[in-house]
Amino acid sequence: MKNLFVAFVLLTVSISALAQRKSCECTGQSNATVYSGGDSNPLTFYSLERLVTLGTAHNDPVHCYERNVDNHSVRDVTDVLWEVAGYYRSLLPAKKPICDATAILGHLAQPNPQGPLNYGIGPGSYPSTVYEPSGGWSPKKLTAFAEPRLHLLWNPQFRSQLTMAYLPGVSNRAYRSKAA
Repeated sequence: MKNLFVAFVLLTVSISALAQRKSCECTGQSNATVYSGGDSNPLTFYSLERLVTLGTAHNDPVHCYERNVDNHSVRDVTDVLWEVAGYYRSLLPAKKPICDATAILGHLAQPNPQGPLNYGIGPGSYPSTVYEPSGGWSPKKLTAFAEPRLHLLWNPQFRSQLTMAYLPGVSNRAYRSKAA
């Protein structure tokens, strides 16, 4: 009888978690403030959150965190890292928005964090304010309820590379004067 009860509880929790994940999709709509920015040269972005399930005395609430970056350029944009929002893309195709929606068990971080949305190999960035889980976006701090692919956010593979040559026996100053 005990095994049957445990199986029922696990099945109920699994079905509930699956239903809550499916209800966390990119809609662009929220009852809370939608934080947005960018200048369309080349990007615009937004961060929002929706309450999926109310918390109770025994359970934390489930929030849907939606982060979207839209590339308005006719060229692809590489190396988009919006660390404060837990958003990373090695490539944003031209004229395409890429949205990420993640359901996470727990409370919101307060105050709402701020940080740059960085892109490209240069100093391109936008200031931003976002919604974040109370434990941050690090997979070690997130509960098992977070989507399984979330760990990919913290193992970024940048497309752009900076290569420096080392010439034995030639100082940097000497090399510059020869190259000029």
